Amino acid sequence: MARRPQPKTDHLWAGIEKQIARRAHRPHWAWRASVAAAGLAAAAAMLLVVLKPRPAPVVQQPIARRHEYKPDPKALAALDRAEADYRDAAKVLEAEYARLRPGLDPKLAARWDETLTRAHTQLGEARAVAGEDVNARMQVLDGYAGYLRSLRNVIEQSEEANP
Repeated sequence: MARRPQPKTDHLWAGIEKQIARRAHRPHWAWRASVAAAGLAAAAAMLLVVLKPRPAPVVQQPIARRHEYKPDPKALAALDRAEADYRDAAKVLEAEYARLRPGLDPKLAARWDETLTRAHTQLGEARAVAGEDVNARMQVLDGYAGYLRSLRNVIEQSEEANP
């Protein structure tokens, strides 16, 4: 492949030199104005930094007194009644399980005993912690419901094992 000859560019340089020569120089006052504007901007920035408004001091005010929460006595009475009803139902189901237990396989009976004892212990601990906290007492009632479901399932499976 042969190289092509380079085009002549001498005529271009003549035009560029004319434009450079024709360019007018800025007057001295334009340079001074730009320096003055930059100085003013720097001074304004310094004033902003020096005269920056400081935040108001934080005054420690006493914390508002809150009234101690006391649950509604009617709600506590209703929770007490519901818990007593759950305890009575649990006693009935525990007595039924005790009646069916002698006929069960000893390993199966030991496993159910352990499960029911653990659930009963957790209920007692939750009841002790709940105190007069209405939400905690509701969770205790949910625990009783789960305990009764477990007892009912154990009794049903015991009846199937001992026809």
